[in-house]
Amino acid sequence: PGKTITQLMRFLKHVGKGYGEYWKGVIFDLEFDHLSGLVAESKKWFGKFYSDLIGISFLLGALVTGLSLMSYNPADPSFNHLTFVKVTNLCGLVGSFWADTIYHIFGLTSWLGVPYLAYYGYEGVRGRINGDRKVHFVSFFALVLIVSGLLNIYFKTTRVFEANIEIGGIIGDLIGTGL
Repeated sequence: PGKTITQLMRFLKHVGKGYGEYWKGVIFDLEFDHLSGLVAESKKWFGKFYSDLIGISFLLGALVTGLSLMSYNPADPSFNHLTFVKVTNLCGLVGSFWADTIYHIFGLTSWLGVPYLAYYGYEGVRGRINGDRKVHFVSFFALVLIVSGLLNIYFKTTRVFEANIEIGGIIGDLIGTGL
């Protein structure tokens, strides 16, 4: 990279350290002719890092959630099952607790979260996360609630994982019973 980008990276590693939360930093440069060029480069690079960081976080969330759900075992330790057996979940103890929690809350609808997280991870890495994230999240959450409720209404007596979890989860039971 050029000198401007190198200067920005050196600046970035010291920003926000020890001067209070409102201190953003200052760049003194006698050689740079156009401040607008420095500002444009900083927006391009810092925006890309933020977007990449968000994207990678969402992709890791999709991976951990998918592996946790896929390797869920009701015999693994969790909030509602105390045991000292070896954890079989591919994501370890954290994965067994995570999968058990979201399976109990959302049932099989938990799987909808994996493509949702993967999509936003992909969009983040591509630098295409737009400002409509709140609308998308609310729409996705409404979809999860509707599907959980419908699963509970149409498959009320169906339980999965050794009859341990309702197919629509606790949310589906609340919505299905309420309707």
